[in-house]
Amino acid sequence: MEVLKISDSKLKLMLTRGDMKQYGLDSDNPDYNDAEVRRSFFRILDTVKETHGFDAGGDKLLLQYYPSKGGGCELFVTKLGILPLEAERAISRSGRVTLLRARRAIYKFEGALELMSAVKLIAGFSVKSSDLYLADDGSYYLDLVERGVGKGSGISEYARVLEFAKSLPPTLFPYITEHCERLTDGDAIARLTSGCATV
Repeated sequence: MEVLKISDSKLKLMLTRGDMKQYGLDSDNPDYNDAEVRRSFFRILDTVKETHGFDAGGDKLLLQYYPSKGGGCELFVTKLGILPLEAERAISRSGRVTLLRARRAIYKFEGALELMSAVKLIAGFSVKSSDLYLADDGSYYLDLVERGVGKGSGISEYARVLEFAKSLPPTLFPYITEHCERLTDGDAIARLTSGCATV
């Protein structure tokens, strides 16, 4: 298992097929509602705590799981305790861990440079709609909705965007639309890549 510390609140884990077998995970379709699967994720986090000092205890977590071709996976772990209190209230409190496989992805960028770097990566992918929002603190939120694909699919092709942004759960979408200025009309990626939008 390879571990990449993206920030104090975010990790990227790269598990091989052997790692998946060791922790008892189905590489193609883990059952997120299964208690044993959740225990497996916590065993992985315990290992990471011992080897890299990343302590997820006490925080609400977002786990983003993307299967890889070799039978392993990429797993992004984000501590949601870093979110503003208002945003935290918008997140489902059904459990301490949220496992995300959604067709909507929301990313927060600290500035325009990070945003434009990420847009270059996204431009070649199939996106149904994309909207850009500006927050009062000068940060940007990019809301992406994936074109309909196979059942259970997630927005896995955008994983590299996490080098430039923080990934937020789709449940924050109402909060963002209410508190931020919308800059585009469903065509953010097209406008940004063509130079029609100013950030």
